[in-house]
Amino acid sequence: MWTKRGGPEDSTGRCPKEYWKRVYINTEESPKIMSQNSNHSLIYGKRQEDAMIVGIDIGGTTTDAVAIKGKNVVRVISITASDPVAAASGALGKLITTLGCSLTDIETIVATGGGASSI
Repeated sequence: MWTKRGGPEDSTGRCPKEYWKRVYINTEESPKIMSQNSNHSLIYGKRQEDAMIVGIDIGGTTTDAVAIKGKNVVRVISITASDPVAAASGALGKLITTLGCSLTDIETIVATGGGASSI
């Protein structure tokens, strides 16, 4: 279970801020956190070639999300939302819905952009 309420609350993927705090906890049931070494290169938790990685760029009005599996870009989506938490949640929800997958299929989630510090 991802949150006290069981995950995203509606079809847009909007959910409470506690949800994002849980997503970034490195447990067996959640995606792995990417970390940086001293050379600032990203380190993956499992096999890179099989892993689905999601990147979310949270801008002022537009938030973009990309799903990458191995070396291939699987899907790119954009949404518009002014609240960074709603934007990140909505982008992840839309990405998961369009891919027909679940959070357990995602190994790593990385957020960047001006709104990333808010989540």
